[in-house]
Amino acid sequence: MNAILVELVNKDFDWNILVNLIGACGVVLGAISGAYLYRKQKNIEWTEKSLQSVYAPLYMLICGQEGFRELLLDHEKNKFVNAPIISWSDSEENEGVIHRNHFIEAFDKTNYGLASNKLLMLIGEYRVLVKLEEKTPESHPNFNKITNRKVDVEIELVREIVQEYQRLRQKLKIENDTSVEKFKIFE
Repeated sequence: MNAILVELVNKDFDWNILVNLIGACGVVLGAISGAYLYRKQKNIEWTEKSLQSVYAPLYMLICGQEGFRELLLDHEKNKFVNAPIISWSDSEENEGVIHRNHFIEAFDKTNYGLASNKLLMLIGEYRVLVKLEEKTPESHPNFNKITNRKVDVEIELVREIVQEYQRLRQKLKIENDTSVEKFKIFE
């Protein structure tokens, strides 16, 4: 190795080329690491925004609803699988503390650009099914089909909200002590 270096020095080797090559490699590596760090920071910001403006408010409604179900409703009659999203009224003209319309209002306030494709699909289908159920008389042959499909979509909606909320918290490395799991709604 020493013989090669001595020979290069003796043959008037242009050291500027080597220094420039090392400098260019440093610039390229710096640009790559800068782009990586920028992209990582943008992903963190997107995840935080998605959690804050989409999933946390919806998750909070689900937690409130499940607490309401556990404390105030007859558990056997109002199991999660029968009524995933509760529509409770304390009088004919007054909707209760927990009501399907609160979920629909929360969906309206959701930043759809930050929601998952599955959540968007489920919200769209749920809106249509709620309207169909409201407009279809109970005597109509498709009423039960519409209601059953609405309940299936509600289960999927709740599942998507809870799972995505947990996934985003894990991605941000936030401790994931979720209170919805205590209600055992997915069993």
